[in-house]
Amino acid sequence: MQGTVNWLMPLLLLPGVGLLLLSTSTRFGQLHAEVHQLFHEEDMDRAPIAQHLLHRARLFRNALTALYASAALFAVGSIAGALMSLLGQAASDWLVFLFAALGAALLVVATVLLVRESTLSLVIIEAHVEQLVGETSFE
Repeated sequence: MQGTVNWLMPLLLLPGVGLLLLSTSTRFGQLHAEVHQLFHEEDMDRAPIAQHLLHRARLFRNALTALYASAALFAVGSIAGALMSLLGQAASDWLVFLFAALGAALLVVATVLLVRESTLSLVIIEAHVEQLVGETSFE
């Protein structure tokens, strides 16, 4: 029974990774819409904002890549552990642990990238609020 529990553990992490993938993909889509909207803005200097959006897009891409790789490692670790348990191999616990540890490490990397992106997003929000406050104080 212990071998079965070990290879099931990485599968329990997959729904959480799936939620992170869903929310990150949604935010990436919103960023894509912001880039398209920037093409229609003509009364402002678009270059700094475009650079900022490009930096955020790269962070999203890297985070999504890490999340997909993490999900794959969790799934492969569980499959490999299950197969090795069926074959009666004693090394299945170490194999599951290795894949789960790598998947968890990539999950941490993705989280750090998403925190960096959130910080960059706040910079733009603060700049827009300052611009709005500056416009309303002169009226």
